[in-house]
Amino acid sequence: GGLATLHLDIGSSPATYATKPETQPVSVPSKVTFTLTKVRAATLFHYRIVLTGSGISVYSPDQTFTTGPLVRPAPAVVAVPVIRGPARAAATPACRPGRWKHASSFAYAWLRDGRRIAAATLPHSIVTLADRGHFLRCRVEAGNRYHRAAAASRPVRIPR
Repeated sequence: GGLATLHLDIGSSPATYATKPETQPVSVPSKVTFTLTKVRAATLFHYRIVLTGSGISVYSPDQTFTTGPLVRPAPAVVAVPVIRGPARAAATPACRPGRWKHASSFAYAWLRDGRRIAAATLPHSIVTLADRGHFLRCRVEAGNRYHRAAAASRPVRIPR
């Protein structure tokens, strides 16, 4: 299930609310947000507002709202990946994933002159003699339960 939020503007004075089945009324400010969890998209809800004060209760007519489609955000890069450490033969530079929003996992790939290096899928790489005179980049694929996105570091030239 997802999440639905209902915003109510009930005027300028504080109010109270209670849920059904009856609970103790709770004092709330004039703008109220109710959050419903574990709801399905396109679900119709019925509600009624009850304002209570000075021993009097005022009931609104029955109201309805329908939840919209659930939005599942894709990972978004905030700061691109960066290669850290020495960039020379026999060194082991590391790929820092950068900063991402909505990402829960990362996969790594190393690129030589823009082409994937076979089996180079760890956050660190050993620079080989074959890398001398070429540009290395690391590519990070960030994912969550629903989406994946990728970003690459700036190229780093390996001296001859």
